[in-house]
Amino acid sequence: MNVPLKMSDASLEERIRSTDEGYEELKAEKDGRTVPLKGPLLWKIAKTLGIVGASMGVTTALFSAPWSPLYMSGAFAVGHAIEYLQNKKADPKTKFSIDNFLKDIYTGALFSPLGLEIYSFMDGMIPTPVHFPDFSSMSAFNSSMTTALARLGIFSAVAVPAYIYVYRGYMWLRDKVGWERLRKSITGIKPRKLFEYIKDAHKYDIAKNAPSGVVTAIKNFAPIWLFSLNGIKNVATRLVIGNINDVVYRLFIGGQNVKNEVFYVAGYKALRDKMYMPLKNRIKVGYSSLKNLLTGIGKSISKYTLPSESYSYAT
Repeated sequence: MNVPLKMSDASLEERIRSTDEGYEELKAEKDGRTVPLKGPLLWKIAKTLGIVGASMGVTTALFSAPWSPLYMSGAFAVGHAIEYLQNKKADPKTKFSIDNFLKDIYTGALFSPLGLEIYSFMDGMIPTPVHFPDFSSMSAFNSSMTTALARLGIFSAVAVPAYIYVYRGYMWLRDKVGWERLRKSITGIKPRKLFEYIKDAHKYDIAKNAPSGVVTAIKNFAPIWLFSLNGIKNVATRLVIGNINDVVYRLFIGGQNVKNEVFYVAGYKALRDKMYMPLKNRIKVGYSSLKNLLTGIGKSISKYTLPSESYSYAT
């Protein structure tokens, strides 16, 4: 017979991971604490690699894209590292969490089939243009652009919201509920809890973050989607471009006070400030130094070659 642990006897990690009291703590907190993974480190790594491998099997069978989970896991891992470094810069006391890092790795793998699906579903509705953009004639150009914009509209109106809403709900279940509590609710031990978790996910996360997430994504990535959805025929390549978008977005936007800017504008300003402006200053200093050097040389030469004022031309 299993005797439930008393709250005073339970470890902090076990309480946060499996008890109702732990869930209430996480739900009320704003400090980013999440449900820890269970088991020793090697077991956590093994489970993460197992999820990545299983996802590779799914994407191979459904999309003939075996490497997509690896690419997406890599993008999530790099994005996590960027976010950590930005938080570390803002608060030197920030600690690296191997659990959250592994979570992002297997989350990238789990979402790769959905990513491939959202980048391909509109192909069956509106075929991709044969050439994009088609400059062979004005009518061909107008036709290719009309098709491309229609595909982008469907993608932005259907696929992007679906992905972000599912992702936000999943993140709540992963980080606040945890797989142990979720398993108990699904297997019937606490069946009513599942609906409570879903309701909380909508109330505390999806309703607050998903709509703005959709707007932010469309504002930042629509021009790139226009090209990748219509100029790239291979779905796996489209997903890779999307993964690169996410990494670049985190690099230039994540953790910085530029939320109202699209990432390529923020990226341009960052590159300008870090590269162009210092280069411009160095050129300015170099020009000034060269000018002073040449002026000094000119004065030295003139001292010996030009006639002095006391020189007399009288015969």
